[in-house]
Amino acid sequence: MTDEWQLFWTGGRAPVPEPGDGPGRWADLVERERRLGFGERRPILVSPDGRVDARLSAFFRRSRFSSRAAGTRKSYVLDYRLFFSFVWQAGRNWD
Repeated sequence: MTDEWQLFWTGGRAPVPEPGDGPGRWADLVERERRLGFGERRPILVSPDGRVDARLSAFFRRSRFSSRAAGTRKSYVLDYRLFFSFVWQAGRNWD
């Protein structure tokens, strides 16, 4: 387990690693992202303990953040990831 937040992007073209519970689990990932309202190249931050915070996901999908230019979103989310990792390493959560 790492002590840093992990950053992923929706709609990616890179192959998704298969989890230990069998192939095919990720086959419909793009469709699930679409149903949840994630557009192409939207960030997903995963905490060091493997959780996705629903509030952060909603912020990335529906706030003013989502209307920013792609480069701005990328810059911001890299800063969020760095800050959240720093806070986590200090024994606290971002909220």
